[in-house]
Amino acid sequence: MSYITMLCTMKLTFMKIYSLLLIIIINLFYINTGICQYNLRNPDIATKISVKKIDLIHLISPNEDVQDVEIGDLIGTVAPIPKKLSDKFDEQIKESKNFYSNQQFEKASKILERPSKIESMNPFILNEYARALYRIESKSDICYETYKKLIGIFDSTYHNSDTIIVIDIWFREAYWKLGTLHMDNNNWSDGFYEINRFLCSIQNEKGKPVYEQALSYLTECAYEMGERELCLHFANRVLFYNPENEYVKYYLTRINNK
Repeated sequence: MSYITMLCTMKLTFMKIYSLLLIIIINLFYINTGICQYNLRNPDIATKISVKKIDLIHLISPNEDVQDVEIGDLIGTVAPIPKKLSDKFDEQIKESKNFYSNQQFEKASKILERPSKIESMNPFILNEYARALYRIESKSDICYETYKKLIGIFDSTYHNSDTIIVIDIWFREAYWKLGTLHMDNNNWSDGFYEINRFLCSIQNEKGKPVYEQALSYLTECAYEMGERELCLHFANRVLFYNPENEYVKYYLTRINNK
């Protein structure tokens, strides 16, 4: 073997070893940050690697009303909701809210049943109607469809896509409730997506019960999706905030027993 041939062979061997090490490092990086098709934008927010940005609608920054969130911090103030929410049914919306606050959920939903059909694209009517239905077990199917329609309006209006996650801050609760309804219907990946969107909107609530619960549900969704590393990551994040959380310890036990 000539000296030149030997050098070429050594170079090729080195490149193969380098490439192999690079692959190992990349895989370890993604495993340590959730799982290979997800990126961590902060320790609690995992998005598909195709996602380039997160937009929070109606979050006012100094220069614009759409705040791009790169690290997960919610910076700015929420724009005030309009005083008038419907040309025809403003009073019915107010009455529905009053019924809801008094836990009269049947009345709260009934008063908006007709308006929700007439102004079928009015998000304020759909939201109050869905909120009331959510508290009535026998109407969970109608509630599920109403929330899907509501979030669908936002996604179409704001051009939610594989590369941009969009959340309307005015209706952040709707993402949460749709996520839980997806879970009730065993639509785990959809549930993960919507609860993750809700979590993006409450980054100023870290350490509070609702924040812990959102992370706990992400743990459950990840487990049911078969995403072991993602499940482990979120379980550990829950235990970071509350080491006594039994909800996620259950999934950790199930994973360890597999």
